[in-house]
Amino acid sequence: MWQIILYITHWLFYYWKRRRKGYEQENGRLLRRRRLLIRLLQKRRRRCVVKSFWAYTTTERFWEETVPTYSDISFLAHFGTGRETFQCLVDELYLGLVRENTIMRRAIPVDKRTAVALTVLRSSGDFISVAKRFGIGRSTVHLILKEFSSSVCKTLYNKIVTFPEAVTEKKEIMNAFKNTWHFPGCLSVTITGCR
Repeated sequence: MWQIILYITHWLFYYWKRRRKGYEQENGRLLRRRRLLIRLLQKRRRRCVVKSFWAYTTTERFWEETVPTYSDISFLAHFGTGRETFQCLVDELYLGLVRENTIMRRAIPVDKRTAVALTVLRSSGDFISVAKRFGIGRSTVHLILKEFSSSVCKTLYNKIVTFPEAVTEKKEIMNAFKNTWHFPGCLSVTITGCR
């Protein structure tokens, strides 16, 4: 009995081996392509590195080391304001921009936040170059710019932008714009350094 089982097993093994060899001969090209594709996919999987941390370490210390060595002219060229104006801006916007340290990381100081926002507004550069320069993330630059803009609107708008309250003042200003610039119905003009 066991001899019959052995004979049938041997015969099945031989049959499947012969059949496989015939299939490989007929479809050898297809099988080679499949094997090559499997190898490429395995190599590609090895190249993919699983990120274990969600924040990248940065080594750029532009704000902490380089900016303090700037002369007043260099500071004005890089940030568009002098040091005194910059410090007044930081003092005015402090409450709107200050953040607390967390367990995960230290908060970015208000003066660095202001410098980041002014650099983006001044250079019209992309967020990646500003992020690399200050050693922070691209999304952090975007968030700082949004917070800076809303803080400026909330804090400084009523202090800087004033409209004439008397009707006669409004009419005088509108007539002056109409007579000088041929631009009727205008109460004020904002001139910026933007292109």
